[in-house]
Amino acid sequence: MLSPIDKPLPLISCLLVTANGRIEYFKRSVQCYIDQTYPNTELVIVNEGSLEYQNQILEHVNSLNRNDIRTEFLHENYTLGSLRNISIALARGELFVQWDDDDFNVPNRLATQYAFLSRRPKVAVCYLSDQLHYYFHTNELYWEDWGKYLSHGAVKYMLIPGTIMAYKADLPARYPSSGSQARTGEDTVFSNQLLRLGTNVQVLSGYGNMHVYSFHGKNVFDIEHHQMLSRIRSYYRTEMLEKRALISKTLNYFNFGKVKVMGRDGLAFIHEGKNV
Repeated sequence: MLSPIDKPLPLISCLLVTANGRIEYFKRSVQCYIDQTYPNTELVIVNEGSLEYQNQILEHVNSLNRNDIRTEFLHENYTLGSLRNISIALARGELFVQWDDDDFNVPNRLATQYAFLSRRPKVAVCYLSDQLHYYFHTNELYWEDWGKYLSHGAVKYMLIPGTIMAYKADLPARYPSSGSQARTGEDTVFSNQLLRLGTNVQVLSGYGNMHVYSFHGKNVFDIEHHQMLSRIRSYYRTEMLEKRALISKTLNYFNFGKVKVMGRDGLAFIHEGKNV
């Protein structure tokens, strides 16, 4: 466990780009933000969807009665890369993190990642190298380790794109705003550009339970992409059983209900939980 930082804590901007038809996932992601133990944060919500969906967002945000949550509603067609660039421009924090509407985080996610980053003053960007991967339609959960499997020791292949925490000032890269990679894979283009430009990027390993990447059928990437990640990067059953207590504690927070905790070689155990 990383120890707390004994100095004034900078503002961290959590950047939530959300898409139509994801209101329940959006609400869960916002709750994960509210539950964070790191004390100095803001949530910036960006959407260019329908007026109906924007009204749903606004209704929920207003019901929370918080002054640390802001919305930016757009009314033209933007690529996902453009929306990410807009969200960074709107961030008031010294640091920002990606906080997608269908990714979920335990309460100590920001505090832990910031503690790691702040102790490395020459490091501008930090990614996680492992994560949980949850499938809503099958109630299956995997733990994927990008550092251990198929990285060949190269930082480029260890970075889980959606887990970035970075200092905003003088960041040399931008997300692609046009072309096919501005709609899918924009996160990887961005991380690769950071590395090419010589940015000091490091990975935080062994904290994959802090972040859940999910598949629900309305994702940017299809089911085959998600299953490929679980097939080639996830732990085996024996490793999942070794982490059973931690996984169960994490699932109790997320309250996904009854979950089949999987290894790449089959079912490790079943976590009994309440239905969401």
